[in-house]
Amino acid sequence: MKVTLKIRFNKVFTEHELTLNSKAVVGRSRQSHIKLEDTKASSSHCQLTLRGNSLELIDLDSKNGTYLNGILIEQTEVFAGDEIRIGDTLISIDDKKMTTQDVERLSFLGSAKERMDYVLKADFTGARIQNQKNKHPENDPSQMASHAQEIALRKKIKSKIKISKQEIRKRRKITSLTASLIDLLSMLIAAIIPLFFVATLKIELIGIMSVILALTFGFYNFKKAKFTLGETLTGIKKQYLNQ
Repeated sequence: MKVTLKIRFNKVFTEHELTLNSKAVVGRSRQSHIKLEDTKASSSHCQLTLRGNSLELIDLDSKNGTYLNGILIEQTEVFAGDEIRIGDTLISIDDKKMTTQDVERLSFLGSAKERMDYVLKADFTGARIQNQKNKHPENDPSQMASHAQEIALRKKIKSKIKISKQEIRKRRKITSLTASLIDLLSMLIAAIIPLFFVATLKIELIGIMSVILALTFGFYNFKKAKFTLGETLTGIKKQYLNQ
């Protein structure tokens, strides 16, 4: 099975082909499988995965969000006729370059209204908005207000709302404190690793290596990783994923 994606930005069209069980990270980074020139897109904005008879879309905790048919999503299925929006970039399935059988496999069996209900009730969690609100408090207050209204709408239709990682930490203060202590201890361990080579290295070099290791670990643990080592070991990560 193959899926051809049609990407439009500033009236320019490009294509990307997905094969079965292949993944495509979409974003501005050079390492992205689908590289965007859109300045509103994050470095690694979202990911598309073709599994069996479904195309899965996951937002990678992007700053400006990923929209499917005008609805902000965190994770969902994409069907023929759907439109993904990332900033000013539009992505859709080009069914003209697919076999009839493959198009049928990726078609939603139901009415347009049922399709919208499926997106709302099955896929939206609201966790991305809550996390971004904590990460980027400088965002436009009116934008955050619209996000809050969107979450309220999904609560009204009984959509499942995930508690953000920050909210879990607030509710489990002792666990959160333990996680922070583990993270600090891990940075300390990273810093003292060069001391084991004191017999073969100069004192100045040991000091430089200690700083580099501590900063590298701290950057990855607190900035790059979605969950810190402490959050993983204390069960915060598990609680968030099991919601």
